Amino acid sequence: ICAFTMDFDCTPYYGSECAETSADVIVCRHVIEHVPNPLDLLHTIRQTLANSPRAKVFFETPAVEWILRNQVIWDFFYEHCSYFSSDSLTTSFEATGFRIENIQNVFGGQYLWLEATLSIEEPARVTRKPGLIPNLAKQFALSEHKFKGVLGERLQGLAARGKVALWGAGAKGVTLANLIDPGREWIACIVDLNPGKEGHYIPGTGHPIVRHQELAKYGVETAILMNPNYREENLALLQESYLNVKLIDLMDLIRGDA
Repeated sequence: ICAFTMDFDCTPYYGSECAETSADVIVCRHVIEHVPNPLDLLHTIRQTLANSPRAKVFFETPAVEWILRNQVIWDFFYEHCSYFSSDSLTTSFEATGFRIENIQNVFGGQYLWLEATLSIEEPARVTRKPGLIPNLAKQFALSEHKFKGVLGERLQGLAARGKVALWGAGAKGVTLANLIDPGREWIACIVDLNPGKEGHYIPGTGHPIVRHQELAKYGVETAILMNPNYREENLALLQESYLNVKLIDLMDLIRGDA
């Protein structure tokens, strides 16, 4: 429910020029991590809501603690200027004049979902806690090289038994392909459901992007699922297309369970 709407003749940005337009709800999903100066973004939103003191603000962004804890090396990509923990996201909002109503992990723990309102405290209370991030980051740095080596060995072993595809030509799939198979030796293609990507190639390595119906054409026997949250959906697509392709979760491959 939002009182702020925008037609095609307006500026595409929600900035201070919109302060006269009252808003009930501001939703910002997967934007703050792409902004070079995230505090500037939050300051701008806070100033723009000067005439909307009861507005609810909702943000969603990747959870760096989940990435570090699970050694998800393919979730660090160049498009992201910042990564946030629940503590650092809380600090960022409090420091720019917001009060945190709720913050939690969603989407299988991969993302942070924050709910906030405008703070009326003067000066604003700011929570500054490093949490577990320093220790998790240190452990990640120590084990990253070994983890990458294990993943490469598992992928090579799987490819020796038949052609392999990655499922997902988004940032996760592109990053993994560039890390593990820069010479296109073990991954035959990348599957993606976005018709705008079909027939193109991922940056860096040049792996072809195909729709799932083309897996038989490429002789693919195994597809590695980049995000386990889509497992049931993608299994259904394979069954509907009568494709005899084994779908395995990337984390299962790393653990040696595939």
